[in-house]
Amino acid sequence: SQIKNEIHLTKREIECANYIGQGYTIKEIAELLALSSRTVESHIAHIKTKLNIRRKSELVKYLLRNNLTGIDVYTYLLTTVGAG
Repeated sequence: SQIKNEIHLTKREIECANYIGQGYTIKEIAELLALSSRTVESHIAHIKTKLNIRRKSELVKYLLRNNLTGIDVYTYLLTTVGAG
């Protein structure tokens, strides 16, 4: 697909998207991944830019609309979007 050729998410971006899709907060994600909140915010900002999404709420809606919650988002983004 066109998305696969244009968008590449890092492993950390996929992990952050996974947790966002499960409803975790920035602080919770930071604690789970042993990162600072600012680093998690940066990963989420990169995801939103790559997916052309402006707000975190829009990202959550995107994940839910495409049934990408929990482990599904990890598998989907690896196979459909690609990781790089």
